[in-house]
Amino acid sequence: MTEAQPTDKRFDFLTGEEVEGELLAQRLHRSQVSPEDALRYALDLGAYLAKTHALSRLHCHVSPQSILIDAVGRTVLVQPLEHDNAGHEYRSPEQVSGKQADACSDIYSFGAVLYRLAAGVPPFQGEGAALNSAILHTQPAPLASQHPIHQAMQPVIADCLQKDPTKRRQRIQNAVTELKLMARTHVRPEAASKLRELTQFRPTPNSHDDAGDVPANGSDPAATQAVFSGSADAEYVPFAQTIRAVSARRLGPGIWIVVIALAVCAAGIAAMVMYSNRSTGPVYRFTIDSAEAKSPGMPAVSPDGRTLAFTADGAGGKRTLWVQALDGTHPKPVEDTEGASEPFWSPDGAYVGFFANGVLKKIRIQNGSPSGAPVDICPVDNFPGGGTWSKDGVIVFASKLTSGLSKVSVARRNAEPLTNLDEAKHERAHLWPQFLPDGRHFIFFVAADEGDENTGVYIGSLDSSTYKKLLTAETNAVYGGGSGSSGHLLYIRDGNLVGRPFQPSKLQLSGDALTLADNVAPVESLSLAQVSASTNGTLVYEGAGQSTRQLVWLDRSGKAIGTVGNPGDWGPPRLSPDAKRIAAGRRDEKAGAAVIWILDTANGASYQLTHLRGGSAQPVWSPDGSRIAFSNDELGSYDLYIQSTRPESKAELVYRTANRKFFDDWTRDDRGLVFDEIIPGMNRGLWLLNAHDHRASIVLDTIHSEGYAAVSPDGRWLAYQSDETGINQIVVQPYDNGSSGSKRIWAITRDGGGLPKWRRDSLELFYITQPGEICSVAVHPHGSDFAYDPPKELFQTRPTPHSWNLYDVAPNGDRFLVNSPMDWSGSSKIAGIINWQKALQ
Repeated sequence: MTEAQPTDKRFDFLTGEEVEGELLAQRLHRSQVSPEDALRYALDLGAYLAKTHALSRLHCHVSPQSILIDAVGRTVLVQPLEHDNAGHEYRSPEQVSGKQADACSDIYSFGAVLYRLAAGVPPFQGEGAALNSAILHTQPAPLASQHPIHQAMQPVIADCLQKDPTKRRQRIQNAVTELKLMARTHVRPEAASKLRELTQFRPTPNSHDDAGDVPANGSDPAATQAVFSGSADAEYVPFAQTIRAVSARRLGPGIWIVVIALAVCAAGIAAMVMYSNRSTGPVYRFTIDSAEAKSPGMPAVSPDGRTLAFTADGAGGKRTLWVQALDGTHPKPVEDTEGASEPFWSPDGAYVGFFANGVLKKIRIQNGSPSGAPVDICPVDNFPGGGTWSKDGVIVFASKLTSGLSKVSVARRNAEPLTNLDEAKHERAHLWPQFLPDGRHFIFFVAADEGDENTGVYIGSLDSSTYKKLLTAETNAVYGGGSGSSGHLLYIRDGNLVGRPFQPSKLQLSGDALTLADNVAPVESLSLAQVSASTNGTLVYEGAGQSTRQLVWLDRSGKAIGTVGNPGDWGPPRLSPDAKRIAAGRRDEKAGAAVIWILDTANGASYQLTHLRGGSAQPVWSPDGSRIAFSNDELGSYDLYIQSTRPESKAELVYRTANRKFFDDWTRDDRGLVFDEIIPGMNRGLWLLNAHDHRASIVLDTIHSEGYAAVSPDGRWLAYQSDETGINQIVVQPYDNGSSGSKRIWAITRDGGGLPKWRRDSLELFYITQPGEICSVAVHPHGSDFAYDPPKELFQTRPTPHSWNLYDVAPNGDRFLVNSPMDWSGSSKIAGIINWQKALQ
């Protein structure tokens, strides 16, 4: 601020400390603020107001006369002056009516200030009764400005200015979050850089007592940003941007013993319903069970309805392809198909295509049995997303879960891209293609950002890279109905398997969906309806079982090399410094909360460490491996504890505040523990707890959400994730023994990343992306400069629905311990319907 600009001395509303700067009213009187400045003021004011409400305080006089911009550009809400009527234009309708003000009243005034910033005038003007009447009964004029920032602010302003408090924004942090996301799209790069400069790494005055009860700043830690699923109010992972991406789904049965409800001769039924045209026959429902093939995978029924292909674990636990003739009694494992997943049939039923160990393959099937060895077609990712085979010998497939579809000629085996993700529509994956009867068009599933309207079933063509939306859906759809002019799309909606009339010749829906079976859960992590239909009326399906997790060792290529312990509802795994033990939380059904367990990595032996009431979460190891630090909510919030790793030891409470706190790391010099503190309505901030006197000091506290920090083993660097750009990214800055203040930062990622981990020598940094890709960054520090190579993907993990996966890294970086999701329970059985079209009539 220059000397020519007016200054004012007021008192910070929360701390009572004197602050000096220019009132927003004075700033607006001089000239209209730029759109970028309007957004910056709005974000700062929203974060401050969220902190105010988190402390159960109300301002009740929010207006440009009570907002001060200090010398470093920070927006501060100040105490209103006595008998100050200058803010009457910003009162809420309930205040005008003489009713009791509450947090929604402040939110209304916040919206009025934003309107003033964008429009240049208050939403209502005048004096006395005329002003009061306008606030109570008149809608403000639409914003005249066509600037993208102002237009993007309009929905937030409108929601805040609702006359009825019950229809108004109920939480200020929701408005702040939307404004931040909007900034990512509409702020020019040069202005965004200035915005970051002015809003980042500025400590705000603390409003805590000597015990450090309440940190100063932060913002809403989105609903998914907790750390342990076993606790009533917490979930695993940090990030509000999500993709429903592909993992290998295992499902029910294998031996096809068809149990028809009617008591008739099985052979006669088989002859009548298996191989004939079933359009006029009765509807039969059956279930299929297996005793030989363990944990069977997604079933695919042959076009003629005679044979089933699926994947399952056989002798020695190896997962392979299996086939089963429907009139037979035993499934047959297919040799040389280890690692198989996601089978699909050629249109003539002569081949099964499948994926295994990063390759798309095919194998010939004759009379329900494999014939010959598998043949490689083309390379794919470790976790593909389904394939489909046309009558002209073209396979369309999802090579990986973060890209569009590809196509390959079975004869020439030359794969090429077919569809591309539309980033403007927030698309994250194209999955589960299936050809329609003409052999040129196909349907597939588009996974967009969670809750995005672009998620659904689309139609594409071999002749074009363009595609169009067919319907909004939570899963893919499967076409059933043969080669005629009409059929149905089969998909899962609200837990039911439904069929909706569809005309493939016109590529359009022709009626409403009707239920075929209820209580059918999709594989949520895959957005997958486990459904397969033949061309002559046989339908098989299975609902997903209870999901759980397995601690799995993976090498640097992503190959599974072992497991630890039994499957369970495990939280984030943390390896001891010597990688011989694991600390992880798991829900205890009797206690109804999570407890910390210690597992031996060699033999899986385990014992329960914590015995506190409430949920225990996010453990970290001391440098010598003798202690565990963790969070527990026994006292009503997640407070910080330290406990010896000896069985039956007692936990010591070391830090308590009214807010949730979670440990991130324990420095290798044993001097400090980095933790996140989350203030309701505000973002995460990073703090350092002295390991000896248990005093806490702020490390990083901005209007953004920073957390999940990791200190390099050499003590030089602090890596953490930040949502400053609108999505979580990996950032590195000097550690400097946890001191706060402005520091140089290096933005490591551009396309998102979280949960950073260091190699023991500090020369490699790892992180994971939201779709589950483990990435590596080679580090070449030179003096005070953090030099590094561009990130590279190491491998893809099984993704976790609605969150990010959980992992840790062995000290030398050669192995990764991943808390891998398992979307099956082994208890679900494949069900079937013969002449299913008639069931929809």
